[in-house]
Amino acid sequence: MSTRTPRRAGGRVRHLYVMEAYRRHGIGRRLVVEVIAAARGSFDRLRLRTANPEAARLYEALGFAPCAGEADCTHALDLRVTR
Repeated sequence: MSTRTPRRAGGRVRHLYVMEAYRRHGIGRRLVVEVIAAARGSFDRLRLRTANPEAARLYEALGFAPCAGEADCTHALDLRVTR
């Protein structure tokens, strides 16, 4: 998680990968859930960029929505919303 963006405004999920041999075992889901939990209270929004369709489906299943009009963002999660 990058903290380059101003505090409270948003954080970025970057360089989160699971080796191909270990995919489809829930590892990626657990990692993203932990990132979300760590970001709550520090950021209002998490954003990321992915070109991997499987990763996009995972992020969307965890509440991330596609970004519109942001060149460096494919998905974002509003952390102000209670899940």
